[in-house]
Amino acid sequence: MSSKLNVLNLVVFCIAIACLTSLSHCHRDQPKPKTELEKLPAATQTGAYSFGCLVNGKAWVTRTTIDASAVNQLGMLQIGAEIQTSSVNQTIFLFIKDSIVSVKSYSFDDKATQYSLFSDYTDLNNPCEFYTDGTNGNGALVITKFDQAKLIVSGTFSFTAWTAKCDTIKVTEGRFDLHYIP
Repeated sequence: MSSKLNVLNLVVFCIAIACLTSLSHCHRDQPKPKTELEKLPAATQTGAYSFGCLVNGKAWVTRTTIDASAVNQLGMLQIGAEIQTSSVNQTIFLFIKDSIVSVKSYSFDDKATQYSLFSDYTDLNNPCEFYTDGTNGNGALVITKFDQAKLIVSGTFSFTAWTAKCDTIKVTEGRFDLHYIP
């Protein structure tokens, strides 16, 4: 009887070890959740049709290739992106007036020549528009690639803007990689 008890104890011990081992593997194999920054698209320069940034620390990323666009006509570069779902209606717009757009940094400091806009119409009873124009905000757009042969514009951006009605919006880690319409 003692040998049967020892064998039974050994079987129970082996099953317990197997269960603990399998549980530890399950815990180890689960992917770590992405940070808000990791949710953004890579900063590429290939015309990948990507657009994303952090808005007040939260990832803001377009979902499809038609959600972001760029136009370079008549000495004006306009880059726009939107997120529209059943619960969100937001737009980001970047504007640069320059007769020759090139790889360089532009400051958002004058609504007549270069500015950014974040609009939030999610709550139609309290819509918010945030402009950077040197008075109500500031920021910059850096063009990292402007390929006139392949019609690619890529870059980074950030801005902070405020209104009395809607407080402050902080857009950081912005990046885009788009084909533009000439």
